[in-house]
Amino acid sequence: MKNGRQDRHPSARGAPSCTRRMVVVFTAVTAAALSAGSLKAGVSDEAGPAPSTLLTKEDICQGVEAARSAIEDLTVSFSFDHVKPPVHNLHARSHKTVAIKGEKTYLDHTYGTPPQQGELRTFRTEAAYNGQRSTYHIVEQRRAYAHIERMRETETQGCGFFDMMLLNAPRPELASAGNADQSLISLLQCEHSRLRGQTEIVSGRRCHVVDLVDPRSKHVAMTAWIDCERGFLPLKQVYYGGPDHGDVMMEFFIDEAIQSAPGLWFPVRGRKRIYPMDGIPHFQEMLELVLEVDGWREGRPALAVNSGLEDEFFDLWKHLPPGTILMDLDANVFWTVGGKDFEALATLFESVLADRSLEIPEHAGAPPPGHEQPLARGPAEPDATERGLTTAEIRSRPLSFAWVTAAVGLLTVATALTTIAYLRRKRHA
Repeated sequence: MKNGRQDRHPSARGAPSCTRRMVVVFTAVTAAALSAGSLKAGVSDEAGPAPSTLLTKEDICQGVEAARSAIEDLTVSFSFDHVKPPVHNLHARSHKTVAIKGEKTYLDHTYGTPPQQGELRTFRTEAAYNGQRSTYHIVEQRRAYAHIERMRETETQGCGFFDMMLLNAPRPELASAGNADQSLISLLQCEHSRLRGQTEIVSGRRCHVVDLVDPRSKHVAMTAWIDCERGFLPLKQVYYGGPDHGDVMMEFFIDEAIQSAPGLWFPVRGRKRIYPMDGIPHFQEMLELVLEVDGWREGRPALAVNSGLEDEFFDLWKHLPPGTILMDLDANVFWTVGGKDFEALATLFESVLADRSLEIPEHAGAPPPGHEQPLARGPAEPDATERGLTTAEIRSRPLSFAWVTAAVGLLTVATALTTIAYLRRKRHA
């Protein structure tokens, strides 16, 4: 997947020759096409044919990089729900629509409490990164925040679909950890990862097995089973923890997958399991979450590859609804998105607007701000009227602390002078 980061393509890392890379990719794609049989194919119960030669870790890495680089853009909508959610869990229900194009991302997240807990509470957020600027929109609060550089909310890591496929973009600052960014490319490029000398069968598929070794304890910290015949899908992942990494902490399983284009396979159903950990209260049972891509059961999965997404799609601040308060975190200023939705704005601030002009200038016609320019225009500190106070309220406000202090001082001086004058008259009497 092209994401604008360096050292992602084999040619940038001094990899083997182009001919060898093409052979590896062609072999994997051909095997995938022969084994698919149709566009929709679940994880089969029959074992795949044994490979004539075992691929090397470098071969697999080249194939993964070639497949990911063929993804110009990707859009997917999926649910990621708890099977037995903990009480009052705000993420018991989770649905996301995610779009990526290189390093640009857009995430629309709707989440809420489980339906069996009486009142159904639902929330929604949007987040986008256009390669230079992040925007985070809290829909219910009608507030949005813009920031130069990337916000955590705009990253795909933590999204069930991308974690399950190890499709997150490699992060060079975490390269030594191998799996901290949950990227298959980082795992294969890490010097501490090892390819086992034989394949293993997972859900009827023959997989190459890669172990990530903790350099300090020398124990396996994570294992991935990779189906190289179907687009290098990581059919299973196991993360280990505890003393000597002897306990299973987390697992991912891909149960169903589809081929959207030759060599490009994606999960449409899978599971994530998180096991109890010592020292974490209220977490004594295994948590299981189920991933399902919208529409896959009907044969119409909500998954599109290379659909031609425009760059402007990721400029979220240009598409906020009228009445939204947009805060520029870098300039520490804010503005109101233009429009006629003044009732929502008044409800948000609970302010008195009787003496105010409701003419809020629109910014839709202004040229889009540059990377080096702040988004907002206007005073950094609004005056009393901007804070929602009427002219009458401003005039009737209590005296300030400084005026009260001065009045008390004058009263004290007057009392002292009166006392002195009284004592003098009494002495001369």
